[in-house]
Amino acid sequence: MIVFITPLDVPARVASGTQATIRSRAFCAGTMGTHREHEAPSERIMTVSSNEQVVLRDYPLTVWIMGLLFLFVGVAPFGWDAQLRVMMSLGGLFLIAFPSILIVTVDCTRGMLNLRYRSLIRGSAKAYPLSEVCFVNVAEDREGERMYRLELILWSGQVVPLRSFYSVGKGHFERRARRLRSALRVGAGEVSAPGSNIRITISKS
Repeated sequence: MIVFITPLDVPARVASGTQATIRSRAFCAGTMGTHREHEAPSERIMTVSSNEQVVLRDYPLTVWIMGLLFLFVGVAPFGWDAQLRVMMSLGGLFLIAFPSILIVTVDCTRGMLNLRYRSLIRGSAKAYPLSEVCFVNVAEDREGERMYRLELILWSGQVVPLRSFYSVGKGHFERRARRLRSALRVGAGEVSAPGSNIRITISKS
């Protein structure tokens, strides 16, 4: 797959062994090219209004399971060193408490894409105008270890990972990417940003 945003080159990596080239030029975007990111009380962050459509919910189940295993080893009455057991317990608590649930919603009334993150420790939220998102990509890790994550590609050329880490399951991520593209009405073809000089071409290589 090849993604072109004319004309400044920014390299990117796309899943399935394909490559993407992102090209952009500075432009006057108005509400485009901007997003909001904030922290607030967790209850308010995770509250979804009636105008929003929940596109997907992502739970860090793999990390939580690893945390439970670490915690079990740490508290189980095995004949291991006490210091090691304490470290395992603390590691397990960290893996359970810090990874966040992700809720992605689309507010068609306000024209916004909302990303909400909530863990046992903290919560945060990001918001992007729908007109700013040009594609949803399934990206592979740079080491080629068959680990993947979802990324938003913006008209500005910025790449926004939905998660900071990669996980296994390419098919799982591709299904979620298709769901997001459908909700955002983005996909293959050639599209132009209204009021800008940017044109994006998405095609099979």
